[in-house]
Amino acid sequence: PSKDPSGGPTQEPSSGPSSVPSSKPSSVPSLLPSLNPSATPSTIPSEVPSLLPSVVPSKDPSGGPTQEPSTGPSSVPSLNPSAIPSLLPSSNPSVTPSTIPSEVPSLLPSTVPSKDPSGGPTEEPSTGPSSVPSSDPSSVPSVLPSMVPSAMPSTVPSKDPSGGPTQEPSAEPSSTPSLYPSTAPSLLPSASPSSLPTTKPSSIPSTAPSSVPTDIPSQVPSVLPSKAPSGGPTSEPSAEPSSTPSSFPSVRPSLRPSSAPSSSPSYRPSVYPSSRPSSLPSGYPSRVPSTDPTDQPVPASVDLSPTASPFAIFRSDPTPTINCVSTTAAGICNMTNLERSLKMQEVVGKISGMDVFYNYTSPHFQALQWLVDEDPRVLCPSDPKLLQRYVVALFYFQLNGDDWTFCSRSGASCIDSDGNAMGRFLTGDDECNWGNLVCNGALFLTEFRIDDNNVQGKLPAELSSLSELQLLDLDHNGISGTIPSSIGNLTELKVIDLDDNALSGSIPEEVYNLVDLQVLDLNNNQLMGTISNNIGNLVNLEFVQFDFNEFDGTVPASVGNLTSLVTLTMMNNMLTGSVPQSICDLSVPNNGSLANLWADCAFPSPPITCDCCTLCF
Repeated sequence: PSKDPSGGPTQEPSSGPSSVPSSKPSSVPSLLPSLNPSATPSTIPSEVPSLLPSVVPSKDPSGGPTQEPSTGPSSVPSLNPSAIPSLLPSSNPSVTPSTIPSEVPSLLPSTVPSKDPSGGPTEEPSTGPSSVPSSDPSSVPSVLPSMVPSAMPSTVPSKDPSGGPTQEPSAEPSSTPSLYPSTAPSLLPSASPSSLPTTKPSSIPSTAPSSVPTDIPSQVPSVLPSKAPSGGPTSEPSAEPSSTPSSFPSVRPSLRPSSAPSSSPSYRPSVYPSSRPSSLPSGYPSRVPSTDPTDQPVPASVDLSPTASPFAIFRSDPTPTINCVSTTAAGICNMTNLERSLKMQEVVGKISGMDVFYNYTSPHFQALQWLVDEDPRVLCPSDPKLLQRYVVALFYFQLNGDDWTFCSRSGASCIDSDGNAMGRFLTGDDECNWGNLVCNGALFLTEFRIDDNNVQGKLPAELSSLSELQLLDLDHNGISGTIPSSIGNLTELKVIDLDDNALSGSIPEEVYNLVDLQVLDLNNNQLMGTISNNIGNLVNLEFVQFDFNEFDGTVPASVGNLTSLVTLTMMNNMLTGSVPQSICDLSVPNNGSLANLWADCAFPSPPITCDCCTLCF
């Protein structure tokens, strides 16, 4: 090559590149590219992109993207973003985000979010949420809510409420209340209440009670009472009484009486007596007598005969029909009906908490009331099977047992697939004989099997109290919500079969502590998040189905620890990357046990590459 550059390009390219680049770029690119890129980039981009990317990026971006993306991102991003995004995203994100966002969003979201939020939301949300939320909130709210909450709350409330609650509550309450209340309560309550209540009441009352009372009462009473009482009284009474009495009494009396009495008595009595008597008598007697009489006598329409006991929440005199325990003058179980009821509430309250029983429509209250008033077995509080019977009854009420296809307490059919009769739920029979439930010799549940039975609702965390359980089979139902993390306490579990439901959220980390687990069947749900590396702890797993969910990230190499694995299906998710060699080493051709390995590896540009899959989708 010449020591100095020519004034114009030659008609044929040189056999080797010049040691000094030309002072001006060629108007037509070379027929063959140089073997090595120029030491310094051109000041003007080529009209036709190079077949291989430059080692150093151009000062100005090309007019169009390269035919193939770079094998790795540039160490320094372009000064200005491309006018049109690449057809395929880079395998790794840029070290530094672009100073100006692209006018058109990428077809696929970035695997790592930008350090700083965009100036405005994208026209369409990402197909999946970012695995890590932005460090700072956006200055303008997104058109659709994020699936994962921001690390810090927004400084300005959204104009419209979100379609559903966030998975975790905000770290701090909003400095200003919302302009309008939510039209309906959240489908799922927050895992824990806000650390502090709001400093000012809302201008319009909420349609449902708050879990934590406000410090200052509302200036205007609610038009209609709440369906259920608040968990605790407000520190100050309302300025005016409600125009309509509550359907149920408050759990505890107000710290101070109202300035004026209610115009009508409550439908049911308060749990504790008022410091001052009501002007009109209650429709039902109080559990504890008032210290002073009422101003007016009880109307003649009310039964003046004494009640068997002052306990008014549960039936006053449950009548046992089978398996009766001996009774004395004190009542069943050598205690009065009130004492038995409160003791049973104390026992089951150890796994459910006590607050749930203050809501008379809750499945917890319904299960306890059934045990106290309606269960023909009439268990005593000290019975070792009380908790187990309560958990099964709670599952029945919480998951709409009266609407089940088979074996509901009043349904038409209760036979198994072989035509054998089974016991109905909520009968006087032992719960081990209800439906397909199975117990060991000590009559403690080992198999909880209610599959393909129109089971609708959310799994109760109290299932974790069934400590002998080895099989949980609830597939082909309509179970929603998340998998309770407390399921990790069932250390004897060998089978979790929850496929074909509507479960959401991620797999709790506690599941990966169940070292005896052999079957993990979760396909055809709405589960999301990554597959934890801790799956490698489940060394006894033989059958795993994750297909038809919304899992993202990569397949962890720790699956290679599962030397007993026979089946692993992962197709129809958002997983990317390659199936690790450690998993391929488990395959039958490599003298392993893995006979069925299915993944999304069949497309022209598959999201997963797999050299050992037995079936690609």
